[in-house]
Amino acid sequence: MQPLPCLKPAVKSLSALALCHLVVASPLHAQIIGDTTLSNHSIVTTNGNLLTITGGGTAGTNLFHSFEQFSVQTGKTAFFNHAPDIQNIIARVTGGVASSIDGVIRANAAANLFLLNPSGIILGPNAVLNIGGSFLASTASSIKFEDNTEFSATDPKPLLTVSAPVGLVLGPTPGDIRVQSTSMLSGGVAVTENGDAGQLLNTAQDLTNTPE
Repeated sequence: MQPLPCLKPAVKSLSALALCHLVVASPLHAQIIGDTTLSNHSIVTTNGNLLTITGGGTAGTNLFHSFEQFSVQTGKTAFFNHAPDIQNIIARVTGGVASSIDGVIRANAAANLFLLNPSGIILGPNAVLNIGGSFLASTASSIKFEDNTEFSATDPKPLLTVSAPVGLVLGPTPGDIRVQSTSMLSGGVAVTENGDAGQLLNTAQDLTNTPE
């Protein structure tokens, strides 16, 4: 298990976020589709370019979402509409398709957002974060909590916990996190390679260097 890196505030842009396993590539096109692995399914309501996400499973101040696919196209906004007391939004993607983010991700209040997709995560040049807390994107297979509970994207059981997230569990073949444009580095993105998920760097790495 790799300990979670220190999270940075995510405000208005992707200039402050924690990433695990980063290379350069172009985005995919998909959509947001909830799966049926949680007792309370994640519900996506579309109104024009706004995709409002409700439902999911709540345990204390943790909110869990599970998606078959999670991608935000250019010009669209994914809005996690949750109760104001939620501190952590933990979202997993189970369908085997990489997530392409080239629109806006928004959440209420000061919640932290954890996005887990072992198939890969692509951050396009138009990607924007509008959340009051911190953002962690990872291609680990699961996220581990203080009580040893695991919320897994590769073995998606409906296990929820009130404990705090403390680490990432890496699978045998984690996907890449890919960035299309280096302009995201203007604010100093902190980047970690897959094998060093717990060692968040103080300065950004060159995005042209593919992690081993």
